[in-house]
Amino acid sequence: MSSFSGHWLRSRAIRTRIDPRVSCAAVPVTPDPINALADAIAAVAQATLGGEAPAVELSAPAKAEHGDLATPVAMGLARAARRSPREIADDLRAAILADPVLG
Repeated sequence: MSSFSGHWLRSRAIRTRIDPRVSCAAVPVTPDPINALADAIAAVAQATLGGEAPAVELSAPAKAEHGDLATPVAMGLARAARRSPREIADDLRAAILADPVLG
């Protein structure tokens, strides 16, 4: 059994009041750039294959000078699409730059 009594949580909730006059719709929602990037990559992958998009894997590149994030999607799609990975990467780049959140 946990030794946490929840006392702090209850006292914090009592001290923190939410003004009922403020609507949650008034709070601007900032889009998540990582999800926007994954969505843009998935859309290009789906358009390239003409069907179900593969899972998008984003990771840190092996070398920091190669950027912040890397994905093997272009290499993975090349054989199935019968196109060069460079062409697919160019399509990915164009989709990313066209996205209002990412571009």
